[in-house]
Amino acid sequence: MPRPDVVNALRLIDDFKNRRGRSGWFYSIPRDQVAAGLAVRIKDPSRIDQGAANLCGPAALLFNLAQDRPEMYARFAIDLFENGQARLKNLLISPGADLRRAVPPSGTIDMADWITLASIRDSENWFGFSYCDTDQAASAITWPNELEKWFKSIGYTQVVNKASKWFTQNRANAEEASTTVL
Repeated sequence: MPRPDVVNALRLIDDFKNRRGRSGWFYSIPRDQVAAGLAVRIKDPSRIDQGAANLCGPAALLFNLAQDRPEMYARFAIDLFENGQARLKNLLISPGADLRRAVPPSGTIDMADWITLASIRDSENWFGFSYCDTDQAASAITWPNELEKWFKSIGYTQVVNKASKWFTQNRANAEEASTTVL
């Protein structure tokens, strides 16, 4: 039997899918595709996938959120689609118009992942970078200290940054990281 928070998140997604009216702030992306992708990710957060989009930082953040707080993850994605911006606790995500008009090439990334992951990246870029194409590499980079800030901003309290710009961490480090919850 699914956890109550998973059931509630799926209910939010079902309500979202059945709403009529404006298609959303992501002009060319169908509501039903986003809803279907979100439902899959609520049931199995490991399905969050950056695909060909170089969005590993936002993917790591949202994997943990979908696993630990599925309702918050669902509400975030729905608000992004319907309002053009959304809040994850203290982190305001407000992607630019270029991203909201963009549609990645078919088969490169699921639309639910595109909206959520690319919006985080685009919203958090600075120096005029814009992220609106899966081929972009420089504007997709997430530095370890930025990822740490995101986790703290959305409510994680035990965030340990053991990243190195020079050395790759091992599996034990990843397992240790995944034991911390909200």
